Amino acid sequence: MNLTFGSVLKKIRSGKMSKGVAMYHIGRSGSTVLCDLLAKNPKISWEEEPFEPFYSGGWRGGKHRLMGKILLRSPKLGLQFKRQFGRCDWFGFDVKFYHWRDQKISTLDSLGLLEKAGYERVIILKRRNFLRKVVSSVIALKRKSYHSVQEGYGKSIGKVELEVGGILIDGDRIPLLERFAGWDRSFDEIQQGSKKYGHLHLNYEDDIMADPRVAYRKVCSFLGVEPVEVSSDLKRTNPFPLPELISNWEEVCHCLSGTKWSWMLEEMGTP
Repeated sequence: MNLTFGSVLKKIRSGKMSKGVAMYHIGRSGSTVLCDLLAKNPKISWEEEPFEPFYSGGWRGGKHRLMGKILLRSPKLGLQFKRQFGRCDWFGFDVKFYHWRDQKISTLDSLGLLEKAGYERVIILKRRNFLRKVVSSVIALKRKSYHSVQEGYGKSIGKVELEVGGILIDGDRIPLLERFAGWDRSFDEIQQGSKKYGHLHLNYEDDIMADPRVAYRKVCSFLGVEPVEVSSDLKRTNPFPLPELISNWEEVCHCLSGTKWSWMLEEMGTP
């Protein structure tokens, strides 16, 4: 298909679109396995993190390269176009908060864009234990691989050091506690802003960690589609006690001690 910016606009104006749903998260929260399951439902067309290619070496080519340009030039137009290409009852995509931030779009403004592009539903996926999210990101960056069909694959590289004064993940280097505070603000903003939408709250610890099909069935119910039986080969990469993953464990404990995030040092990952 020979696509141009003008032909995209013409197609949007003439074609029937799928209903739209967007899922917000911070990464390393089970989003990939959930998206893998959702994409296998015949009523759902799901695109995993359409903004992510900007951070991982560019678009693969053809339609993807054009869609990258469209999303940057006009996020509203690009998101509308993706709904048209869904060809199912629902088109969905997931996005990290910093993907919007790096385009100078606030969380609340992103919701406004979704509304203008005709998206009707919002899913908020939270991993309550931010410390485990950080550890998982650092391990993934070190091994240059984020997902695996092998349980516990992440431990093969040994322990990692968490530089509490400035950890480089998600495209920037900021202190550990400052990062946690930023994530708290992001989730507060999306929870407040999504009240006007049909919205669903999921968390990794209850809905994905033991069995991601729990989250899958909740999303299907939320969208009003039949939860046909699906499966995924993806496995947890770091299902180990935190002291076995972090080389400077005592320093991390000291950093979190006395803060509202100190409970994250516990193994169960719940307050």
